[in-house]
Amino acid sequence: MAKRCPSCRTEVADDARVCPNCPWSFPDEEADNLPSSALAQGWSPLPLAITVLVAAVIGFGWYFVGKVYNEETSSASMAHPPVAVTAAPAAPEQMPPKSAAPVSFKPGQEVAPAPDVKEEDEVVFMSVVRESPPKRAKPVKEWKLRGYVYDLITLQPVPHCKITLSDLDTNAHFETATDSGGRYRAILPSLPNRGYLFDIAASGYVTAYLNPGAEGVREKPAGERQELCKELGTAVLQPSRIQPHGGDPLVTNFFIAPISCR
Repeated sequence: MAKRCPSCRTEVADDARVCPNCPWSFPDEEADNLPSSALAQGWSPLPLAITVLVAAVIGFGWYFVGKVYNEETSSASMAHPPVAVTAAPAAPEQMPPKSAAPVSFKPGQEVAPAPDVKEEDEVVFMSVVRESPPKRAKPVKEWKLRGYVYDLITLQPVPHCKITLSDLDTNAHFETATDSGGRYRAILPSLPNRGYLFDIAASGYVTAYLNPGAEGVREKPAGERQELCKELGTAVLQPSRIQPHGGDPLVTNFFIAPISCR
């Protein structure tokens, strides 16, 4: 009994295992299990196998292309890092143009044109304070001298002492005396860049006196003042020079030594 090949519909022997016209094989189990409708329509597994093979090739191709593309993209991003985009600074706000202040004028009076003020220029008002020059001291025409003459031992004022003030440059001499309380006063013409020599003469006292710049004479004990008296009794007269500064009175006290303490 002859049978037909399900693939090419060629009649073959019943016991044939391969179709002589196509590569179709006739396994016994598959032939027995196939339904009659499938054999009648010529069903074949070859197209299905080809479809599966093509789908596998396409899938592998897409996988390979995607992998290569991802690797190239990552390498390109590492070679060229993205550039940070910074926002442009906002444009400064434009100030409205400054309008001129209203000017009041009288009828018939010409109005001067307002000065041109550019919008970008800023008008800055500055107040300049000028310091007044220092006042020059008025030249002093006369000097005022005052003070006391004291006994170096008793520390009491010495009255009626003769005081002579001399200017060696002009050979001018001025005399005054202490009053009953031992105080002296003198008003003399001022001298430029120099002073007056001060001489004291009193009955019972040596002509030398203690330097008027000495401090703490009253606080010294009597023994130290006694020694100062002996030094003044043997010292050579060296008058001090008195020179006031300005118009204020110059107060200077002097201490003279009794002759008995030599």
